[in-house]
Amino acid sequence: MICKNCGTEFDEGIFCPECGTRFEGQTGSTDITSETELQDERELKRVKEKEEQERLERERLEAEKRQQEELSRTFNGVLYGSIDEMQAAKTQFEAEAKAEQERIEKERVEAEKKRHEELARTFNGVLYDSIEEMRNAKTQFEAEEKERKALKTANTQALLSMVFGLGSWPMTIIFALLCPPLMIASIVLGILALKGKTQKRGFAITGIIAVGLLVLFIVVTVIILSVVYG
Repeated sequence: MICKNCGTEFDEGIFCPECGTRFEGQTGSTDITSETELQDERELKRVKEKEEQERLERERLEAEKRQQEELSRTFNGVLYGSIDEMQAAKTQFEAEAKAEQERIEKERVEAEKKRHEELARTFNGVLYDSIEEMRNAKTQFEAEEKERKALKTANTQALLSMVFGLGSWPMTIIFALLCPPLMIASIVLGILALKGKTQKRGFAITGIIAVGLLVLFIVVTVIILSVVYG
């Protein structure tokens, strides 16, 4: 038996096991007609299903095509009305990006140049207004440093002059032979210290005076001895 509603063939019962339609028995040409009609219906159903599948496929392809077109008209998340508009926007964006990169690079170069200029105007941790001022400050610093070294040397010479001058007195009594070198050293160092503008001028003068007094003492002693024993 064949169900007139869905075309399902079955052998037992009077109801279709698929759709539940009651089967009404027919014979002869009527059965043949019903079977033909069912085949036509099935063929029509297959045709419709095929057409539906083709329609769905066309819609899918059209949707993909629209999507590709939209992607081709999209730039930076913006959908433009045409590819030409998108290209124009892309060109403008690239030009602006290039200009921005050039601006950043220019600022970097200027900052680097400024830093080098500041380094050229810096001396001893001080930033001067011009290179000329920095050079003057450097020259002055070097001169002061040289003067400090000379002053330190003169102070040392003054101290030694005093030590040698005062030391020549006991050395004259103990070691007469060592007296002249100490006297000469005291006088020379004292003169050098005074020429070097020492801060310890008193030391230098003390050394020279000590030698002078010692020389005077020796001369007076010699004169007295010559008179007494002459």
